[in-house]
Formats: sequence, C-alpha cells, structure tokens
Amino acid sequence: PNRSLLADRLSQAMLQCSRHEESLAVVFLDLDGFKQVNDTYGHIEGDNVLKQLVQEVKSHLRGTDVFSRWGGEEFVIILPLTTVEKAKIEIENIRKIISSAKFNKVGTVTCSFGLTEFNKKDTFHSVIIRADEAMYIAKTSGKNRVEVLT
Repeated sequence: PNRSLLADRLSQAMLQCSRHEESLAVVFLDLDGFKQVNDTYGHIEGDNVLKQLVQEVKSHLRGTDVFSRWGGEEFVIILPLTTVEKAKIEIENIRKIISSAKFNKVGTVTCSFGLTEFNKKDTFHSVIIRADEAMYIAKTSGKNRVEVLT
C-alpha cells in the first residue's frame, strides 16, 4: 500500500484503539546504507533489494498488520492489538531475519527500526513523527537496531 492507504488504515486503527482501549504499535523502518546499494549495484538491483525486503517482512506479519512504503527505502508497519513490549519482540525477530537474509548480488542488508505505541492524545502526525524519531535514534546509535519511544 502507498502512503495514502497507510493514512487511512492508521487512522482507522487509531479510532478503534481509542474506542476499545486496545493497544496499537507503529513502526518506522529504513534500510541502512541504501544509497550505497544503488550507487554500487545500480537502481535495478536496488529495486530487487526492496522487493525482497518487502517479501521477507510480509511473510512474518499477521494478516491484520499493515505494511506500507512511506517513501524511498522507508516503510511503516501498523501492529493492531499489540503492546510496544510485544511489538519490540516481533520487530527484533524481523530485524534478525533481514540481517541474515541473502540479497542476490548485494549480499546482506540491515535495517533500523523505530517503534512507538499509540496513546489517546496522539494524532496521526504525532504517532508517525515519534516512530520516525525512534528510527532516527536507531540510525544514529549504530544502525541495525530497534529503538523505542513512547
């Protein structure tokens, strides 16, 4: 799904979460060093990395989860009915799967993840900004890691 559909799905999930006092985790993920992949192997191979990454992530998500491209090499995952503690375990598993996967000509790639949990005072933008900030912390703290901001 694209960013527009993501906005709809996240807004719906936030409404449901608020109404029923349920948990909702939101994750930002960004491929580490993706510009170097494109510069070294070309944009076609970069696209292949993105496609394989999507398949790796999607195969480890539940049917109720939403996985969407945010832009470039950034993605957002919406985990309904999931606390930030449970989400951290799930996302850490996905991080390990990605970092151990073989990506055709490129070899291995890693991702940095930012994780947050929706609270009733959040807006669409505030929860997205917080997840993005957590991802930025993961990037500046060494990459290939999961950081949480609540």
